[in-house]
Amino acid sequence: MFKLYVCRSGIAWRTLLLLLSLVALVLQACASATPTQSPSQPAATEAPATEAPAKPTEPSPAESKKLVIVVGEEPPNLDPGEGTIIALNTYRNTYETLVGHDPATGALVPELALSWEQTNDTTWRFHLRQGVKFHDGEPFNAEAAAWVLNYLYDPDNNKHILGNVPAGTHATAVDENTLDVTTLDTYPALPATMFFANMASPKSIQADIDGAFRTMVGTGPYKFKEWVAGEKLVLERNPDYWGGQVSDIAEIEYVWRNESAVRSAMAETGEADIAVALDPQDTKTGNVVPVPISETPFIRMDLPNPPLSDIRIRRAICLLIDRQNIADKLYGGYAVPATQLIASNVVGYNPDIPLIPYDPEQAKVLIEQARADGVPVDNKITVYLRSTSDQTTLQMMLAILAATNEAGLNLNLELNEPAKHQAIARQLPVPPDRLAIFWGQHGNEMQDASFTIQAYYMPSGIHSTLSDATGQAFVDLYTEASRLSGPERQTALAEVMRFQADNVVATCPIVYIQYIYKLADGVQFQPRPDHLILAKDVKFP
Repeated sequence: MFKLYVCRSGIAWRTLLLLLSLVALVLQACASATPTQSPSQPAATEAPATEAPAKPTEPSPAESKKLVIVVGEEPPNLDPGEGTIIALNTYRNTYETLVGHDPATGALVPELALSWEQTNDTTWRFHLRQGVKFHDGEPFNAEAAAWVLNYLYDPDNNKHILGNVPAGTHATAVDENTLDVTTLDTYPALPATMFFANMASPKSIQADIDGAFRTMVGTGPYKFKEWVAGEKLVLERNPDYWGGQVSDIAEIEYVWRNESAVRSAMAETGEADIAVALDPQDTKTGNVVPVPISETPFIRMDLPNPPLSDIRIRRAICLLIDRQNIADKLYGGYAVPATQLIASNVVGYNPDIPLIPYDPEQAKVLIEQARADGVPVDNKITVYLRSTSDQTTLQMMLAILAATNEAGLNLNLELNEPAKHQAIARQLPVPPDRLAIFWGQHGNEMQDASFTIQAYYMPSGIHSTLSDATGQAFVDLYTEASRLSGPERQTALAEVMRFQADNVVATCPIVYIQYIYKLADGVQFQPRPDHLILAKDVKFP
């Protein structure tokens, strides 16, 4: 693991100044790679797919192989309620979901549900595949699916994907293969949320009494074999998979290396078959395959405590981010400046939200206005970052920290191991002594702004520090928009996104990025915009 530098009280300022000088040199000196196509994805399809995909054909007789994938960090657990990129990279050959994505169009397609329809304003009905079993031999049916969904969407369990659905979402088995999912109010985007709800064996979840989630028991073509902590996660082919044998790959082994350069070298030497999420500087050699994705690096801010409770301070911080320089220099042309947390493929994207300019002078004006009004702008604000963050992210955040401190604020950087960072980031309501900024990277694979709004902007959202008192007008606007469908939904959600940008400013979007993969010689794989690395999509020579 490369060394990361932590700026906390007690560390000499000259050390910080030297480090910030290094960042400035990096931003000036990094050569830009040849820009690739701007991130974009096909428009979402509103009508759900209703036909089952053709059963996979048997692979041609060939030597069974092991697929080695190197990712940036070890999963903190194998919790089916995780919807992070690391979970999408590592879980989805084992866990399956009710609906999937067409990798070319992004449209919803059948997976464990063959079809679905809305039976009334608040109920969606899913018709499930028959004859499917979990890896522990337990049957997958409507009763099991309902139990899992109710477990995942129970606020007391505090799952990462909880923000995907409205409060009060509940699943009920109608019969053995028919499942109803109800919401308290109409929610047209509900089928899309099922892409994140991993179907795990209820029996396995109930047996995990301490919530460690060190194994996975799903329905997919590969089942859990072993997890050697700090070293590797191994899956083996499921001989009883309902879809037949989908690949001649017998095992999938995930390893993790924090340094992008190490992951890159592993692909070039053949130590790994696929290297995931490379930094732009590691794209000069080898078989590099970038893919536009719906991912937006951004920062989110605590709203309750001063000075971040003052919208002028939040606006000032957004004005101190040089997005174009970050896109060109740190991302080497594999990114473009972002205007909002969602990309143009997402329902609710607002093309009229302007790009926030890089304007240090205006930021200083806002900070001084707040100071003159008695806002304690000198209060220490902690910028939290994972200790496993890549160098691009670290350099980006150090540059933002330097700009904000120069403008008159007091930001300090704290790096924590992933588990501790996650515990701090999800600590809600905000403790009275916490004044925090968090870096994040948001992907909206649901392709509907409701996911973003509920998770990051609505009161009680898993990543939101907005309260009814500070955002009731915003809450009312979204509540009305969330009930709509079709063109009216696009218009209304776009208005919600504009209101947030103008009147809430809970987040500062930075850039839309491309995800960069590197493949070993002879390996054929077309990366997907939704981050899934499925063995059936990988071909060896």
